[in-house]
Amino acid sequence: MSGEMAGALKERIAIGVSGASDAAGAAGDPVFGEPVWASVEAEPPVMGARAERLAAPGRYTIVMRGEASAKVGDRLQWRGQTLTVIAVTRDPLRPDRILLRAETRP
Repeated sequence: MSGEMAGALKERIAIGVSGASDAAGAAGDPVFGEPVWASVEAEPPVMGARAERLAAPGRYTIVMRGEASAKVGDRLQWRGQTLTVIAVTRDPLRPDRILLRAETRP
């Protein structure tokens, strides 16, 4: 991994692993593992024709090391917030990193 990336990873994020399901088969709350280093940037709100983004959840772009095992739908814990991964991008030309998009959801 390049020194440039290592210096940019200043935030700690825990990736949630699905908890054990209950007797009815419903998934339990995620169990968060040890935090990993990441870079987190808030995405600016995009205003639609009717200002839909005013009530929309906050979105973030997150960069982690390539060995991170996050996938779409996973939960992340960051600064007391729970984020949901909405997109995962792995660039074959940069296998040392993974790019996530996540949003806050109730």
